[in-house]
Amino acid sequence: MFVTYLINHLQMPIIIAVIVIIALIAGVTFFTKDSDDVIEEVSSISSTDKITGTFTRNSGYLTPKKTSHNIEVTLTILDDIVTDANVIYDHKEGFTTPGQERFEQEYKVEVVGKNIHNISLSRVGGASLTSNSFNEIIDQIIQENS
Repeated sequence: MFVTYLINHLQMPIIIAVIVIIALIAGVTFFTKDSDDVIEEVSSISSTDKITGTFTRNSGYLTPKKTSHNIEVTLTILDDIVTDANVIYDHKEGFTTPGQERFEQEYKVEVVGKNIHNISLSRVGGASLTSNSFNEIIDQIIQENS
């Protein structure tokens, strides 16, 4: 009688375990199928929402010596990839600080050919303030085109 009791009561957990396993397998298959559909939908949405165009934006910064500087950045972007970049410092050709000149010599390597969403400059050419202003412009362009 004890053995019959164990068999009868042990069968229920086994039956439940089998049902759970079948449900999990069915659920994983169902989830995988839906997941692929979602990925395709996201991919098609993303391809139409990519940033393309030529954008010119300004940003400024104040140095520790309390001098104010401005950069005007023009980026040409095709499907989120920066294809060209130009910076004008303090509203004129040339440079007003050595940091701007060093920044100019090095920033294009960090920007051109890169996805705009992955650009985050840090002390390019030792110019942290110019790099920060450039990053602000990148953020503006991304926000305006989201």
